[in-house]
Amino acid sequence: MTARLAWVASVLFLCVTTAGTSTHAADIPAGMVDFDRQVGFREPLLTPVFRAFNDDHLYFVLPNVLSLDALPTGAPDMTLAYDKAGVGKDAFLSLSGTVGFASDHAKAKDEIKSDDPAARFVVLEPSEFSFSVKTPGSDGRDAIINSAQIDSAGHFEVFAKVDDITSRILLLPSSYKFDAIAVIYGPVYRGVVRNSAGTPEIQVRPYSVGMVAGGGCALSPERYQSWATKQVGCKHPQYPRKLIREIQSPLKQAGLYAGGVDGIFGPFTEKAIREYQKSQSLLIDGIPSWELADKINGPQEVANQ
Repeated sequence: MTARLAWVASVLFLCVTTAGTSTHAADIPAGMVDFDRQVGFREPLLTPVFRAFNDDHLYFVLPNVLSLDALPTGAPDMTLAYDKAGVGKDAFLSLSGTVGFASDHAKAKDEIKSDDPAARFVVLEPSEFSFSVKTPGSDGRDAIINSAQIDSAGHFEVFAKVDDITSRILLLPSSYKFDAIAVIYGPVYRGVVRNSAGTPEIQVRPYSVGMVAGGGCALSPERYQSWATKQVGCKHPQYPRKLIREIQSPLKQAGLYAGGVDGIFGPFTEKAIREYQKSQSLLIDGIPSWELADKINGPQEVANQ
């Protein structure tokens, strides 16, 4: 399985209102998760663990960390297909990742086993689930989920329709530098709770697990494409000609840039910048900047490719 992103910005694991109350169960089978018996630890841990109903040695562990898969470049495994960004058209976003466990997962299990050597652990499976995707400029509205699936190992794939404003933000060269996408997984679990009279009954409880991450058109340009114009990659703004000339000239001398020193940013200049960044072990995003120009024109030599 691909490596996980390092910039998971937040984790949510919130129990919300209890829903779907069943009729009173006089005969609740042993071995169901008991939501009123959450395990307490000697120090605060992020991993939620619940005991089973009428089984003191069975423990249910709930996944509570959401992470997107990462491409070899380090960018999130995210694809955007759009019409013409900036003309009010919808776009389609696909992403994949995994619902897993907090870093203290093993510590939580070890502490339980030290107190209960007969402990048995089960990952709680949801009776149903949903995904939602929130994007910038959506005014709190969710993207429209066209399809979502998750397998027994917690790996998921989501395909959603997003607003044009989302396309415009994700197509910014610097979009990977800030949080642009929020993904929320909403599992629903069936288990035991006690009513106001203290009588155990079977109910369902919805939870949520979420994360935020940046887009990556600059880091994985081939995954951001217009089906109308066939343009691939970011929608670059107009850069000052002086800046581009100061980048083009030394890159041309180094044999990395084959075009003219005209101060116009285009695919050949972007390719040359990427080649330079690769030669210097820099983050490869193809974005021109004055900082990059100073570095290229500095005393270090540019390796010929």
